[in-house]
Amino acid sequence: MNQYEAADEIAMIVPGSAGEICQAMKTKNPFKTIRIFSRHFKGLVEAHNLTMTEKCLRVIGKIYEKGDVAVKNAVETVFIFSLDLITTSCSVAERNQIMSKLPIQVFTAYYRQVYKSAF
Repeated sequence: MNQYEAADEIAMIVPGSAGEICQAMKTKNPFKTIRIFSRHFKGLVEAHNLTMTEKCLRVIGKIYEKGDVAVKNAVETVFIFSLDLITTSCSVAERNQIMSKLPIQVFTAYYRQVYKSAF
């Protein structure tokens, strides 16, 4: 999956983002697209909308699993890196529920990133 296909996946799950994603695609920068997704995801977490949060996690898992190197790098650098900050507005129970819904590939990258930075 290239950055354009990833952008299509995100546009389907993030309502009203088509214009913003189109602008991001003009610069051919998958990081901007993942930033748009992350901002939307943060809003869902802050609103405690766990149903849509789970859908978004499935989408980011699909994007990460099937993405090319640039897309995977963008997911790791933007979404995974900001995951702890995004979930700070949650209770411990909500955070654990969100983390338990992370697709295994995304969770593995998150775990690797968290523990890699500790050493």
